[in-house]
Amino acid sequence: MESLEHWAEQAFQSSITLLRWSPGKDLLAVVQDSGDVDIFRVPSWAVVFSLAAAATDPKPSKPCAFSWKPNGQTVAIGFRDGTVSIYCVESGQERYVLRDAKEAPAEIEWVDWEARNHGYKRPVTLFTELDEAALGPLPGLDSPSKDEHGVPARGTLMIQEDKPESFFFTADVGGHITLNLAGVLPVGTVKLADVFPPQDKPKLLNTWLAPDLSNFAALVANKTQTEQGAVEDICLLEFCFQLSDADRAPLQRATAHLEHINRLVTFVAETLQAVEKSWTAAFQLARKETAAFEVLMEEHAAETDLVLELLNLLVTGVPSTILESYLVQRLHNGHGLKAWQKGFEAAIHNLRRVACLQLLSGAERLLLHLQALRGLGTWSNNRGTAGFDVAQVAALVETTRHIALRTERIQFEAMEMKTGFAEFSRWLAAVGHSIDTESPLNVEDFELSKITNYIRRYLQPNPDCKKQTSLGVGLPSVDPVSRADQESFSAFVTEAVDAIREGRKHILSSSSSATLPSLRMRSSIRLRRRNLQNASDAPNEYKVLTAYRMGAEYKYSALILPSGDQDILCIVRTSTVKTGDECGDIAYARPAAETGFPVHRVLDIGYFDENHLIVLHHSLSSDGEIISELSTYRYKELRFERLTPEAQQLGVGELDAQLQRQVSLETLPMPPTRQFDPYVHQGLDGIPLLPAVATFPMPNDSAQLQVNERKATVAVLDTERRRITVYISDE
Repeated sequence: MESLEHWAEQAFQSSITLLRWSPGKDLLAVVQDSGDVDIFRVPSWAVVFSLAAAATDPKPSKPCAFSWKPNGQTVAIGFRDGTVSIYCVESGQERYVLRDAKEAPAEIEWVDWEARNHGYKRPVTLFTELDEAALGPLPGLDSPSKDEHGVPARGTLMIQEDKPESFFFTADVGGHITLNLAGVLPVGTVKLADVFPPQDKPKLLNTWLAPDLSNFAALVANKTQTEQGAVEDICLLEFCFQLSDADRAPLQRATAHLEHINRLVTFVAETLQAVEKSWTAAFQLARKETAAFEVLMEEHAAETDLVLELLNLLVTGVPSTILESYLVQRLHNGHGLKAWQKGFEAAIHNLRRVACLQLLSGAERLLLHLQALRGLGTWSNNRGTAGFDVAQVAALVETTRHIALRTERIQFEAMEMKTGFAEFSRWLAAVGHSIDTESPLNVEDFELSKITNYIRRYLQPNPDCKKQTSLGVGLPSVDPVSRADQESFSAFVTEAVDAIREGRKHILSSSSSATLPSLRMRSSIRLRRRNLQNASDAPNEYKVLTAYRMGAEYKYSALILPSGDQDILCIVRTSTVKTGDECGDIAYARPAAETGFPVHRVLDIGYFDENHLIVLHHSLSSDGEIISELSTYRYKELRFERLTPEAQQLGVGELDAQLQRQVSLETLPMPPTRQFDPYVHQGLDGIPLLPAVATFPMPNDSAQLQVNERKATVAVLDTERRRITVYISDE
């Protein structure tokens, strides 16, 4: 990296809480203190996603955590009430809501679990002898032949074994770490409080997740009591995973079912609303004619209604003056009857098409996935490998069945309405013809029962149709012997859509999490021990800056630990290969400015590429002024020392031991593996300086950076947290 060039800049009205680059893309997520979350395409700053537009409901609390899925197509947003919402960036659709967090999320991370058995395909069977292929294609809303949501006919729902499974971590401020498969299925939790003695108070400072899911690291500040008083230990904890490969297949199947359920719930809800729209249209046509007759009544000051006049016409065969005027002027000469017939037939045809080809097919498919998920949930909960609410799945099954039954009733009702309207419209046409020709009407040519039934049921409100509570799912229904009118069905649709959408969300809100921990303690490194009774070690004066990178051979955790008036760079290196030795290596350095002197204060750090650490810092100029700079360092050239388990029994941190090397072994016993050499001197002078590879001037109000390693870009946030400046490497 020869130099950095100014690439883009944007100012904001509200202060910015978080910045997150999309992996390998020029997309920057900005979380603001106002609660807005927007994703911008740099350098144009075009908005490609906005939480305000994507959220289906107003969020009750502000966002506090954000993470990109490795493919850059999905994001997770954590809120202060403990919920985590998963969104598709392209469509803006909210896919899932996770409610397992006990407190506000502190960190969220995605990672891919590398696949095994490359090239092997395994069919997922929904039932013992039936899979989804037996159902054929599922049409889209706009065309019966479009297959948007299902598998092709004669196909099989497959899981590609060579496709990595995505894992999703949330860590809340209370120290609860939750593991989710594909950001969908909770598969275990671990509590930091279980790692430390009961009287301690651990607090998460930062977390790292290895891209290959080999381990999970957490930087923790733990307050405890010692003989010398209250102290705070800064510890780096590493966990390894206990989720076995034997659990992978059932969890994959559960995740696949959840993915299908999510799409099918949306599909069923949309088609149910489409059925209701067509059903309402058929009623609105009749109401339009009733309203036109009421206008005519007001003109003639008559006290009657269309239903009464039509029934009298059926009995007497002779229309009244006002009815004759309506029939001649509006329905016949005004072609109102033809328009009524055309609109009615279109509404009923569309209702039957959507209900039969789409809604019932989608509901049937949804029931298959729900039943399969219920069986997997019972097995998984008993084994303790996943936590989702089987009772909620059962409730959603009942809700879906109720929707299917009610749709069948509406189809039957629509056929009865169509038959009645056909006879009714034929009769009206004959009445109009008899008026024009002044010839008598032969009523024996018509089925008067169908005409009477249509007039009484669909040309006036139905006072006998009352809402009733359905069994077990809290939806409105109509008694089988009652009539189903438009108002009751519209109310049913509104509550049914809300019920299945809420039921889908609450599948993953089980109060009982997985009983089998998905993480276990692997190692613990105490980096510093701070005396809280010492004024110079006040908690509000101490901030640890962190960065993490996974290499081909080693994992590197970089930390900036304040010590007196200088900042110490500490890098912990652990092997990516499982060797049985869980101890790593550690190295220390004082980042140097371009002048060769230690930097005045480190503001933020990150990994720019495989070999370079990038540091935003303050330095002293030649005339003694504080200036802001951005420097890169070759961190792999540091001298690493082996960590040993014995060092953690000394009662001090690793950096403390390094700084106290001048103390005799009698005062501070050191393990035999730690010998004095010319490399180490007394105090801070014993920490070597790390020269900068390149240094670039920054605006003096720079405060925080966010690196997009694959794109070689750096976003810098100012001290007021209202302006973002983006720099790009010239290489």
